[in-house]
Formats: sequence, C-alpha cells, structure tokens
Amino acid sequence: MNFEKRLKQTFTKVVNRDVLERLKKSVIIHSFEDVGEKVSVTFTKYNMSKYEEIVEGLIEDRYSVKEEICLTNKGIKNPTDAEYIEYRAFVEICKEKAREFISERNAAFLNK
Repeated sequence: MNFEKRLKQTFTKVVNRDVLERLKKSVIIHSFEDVGEKVSVTFTKYNMSKYEEIVEGLIEDRYSVKEEICLTNKGIKNPTDAEYIEYRAFVEICKEKAREFISERNAAFLNK
C-alpha cells in the first residue's frame, strides 16, 4: 500500500466496549451499534505524522533517495533540465497534498 493510501484509512470492526472508549480518543468515529456484548464501530484512522514526514513519504512513493540526489544534482548543474523541473513540480504537489491532508485531519478532530 502506498503512503498516500495510508494517510487516512476507514475501518469497521467489532470490539469490546473498553476498546471503543479508547478509540474515541484517537480516531474519528462515524457510527457504532451494539452487537451482543460487543460493539460494531466504523471509524477513520488518520496518520498523525508531521508535515515534513508526510511530504517525504509521498515523494518516496515515486522517487528513491538516490534518484532524488541525482535529480537535485542535475538541477544544480542545469536548472532548466526537464527531469529536474518534473521532479520539483512533483515535490510541490506533495507539499500541497500534505497541507490539505493536515487541514482535513485537524478539522476532523476539532469537530469531534
């Protein structure tokens, strides 16, 4: 599973009531219903990484560290190199995705 898909995952699980109480502190609960002595709960788990870690993870989905160093060196040598420009554009997209994700995550927890 790539990093972007791991940023936010939704699950439905049957858990004990004490687990539900712990979940309420760390995830966004969408619904829950009694299932005998247990509870069926649907929730979204957000990756709690920092901005920089999210950007790095998104970039690593496409480029290895070795490839990034190579592309950066190409850009130092020739800032108009097509591969370098494509790489930098991708990095900016990753930064924007990270900012959007953090905003969504923060809003979700503020509205709990």
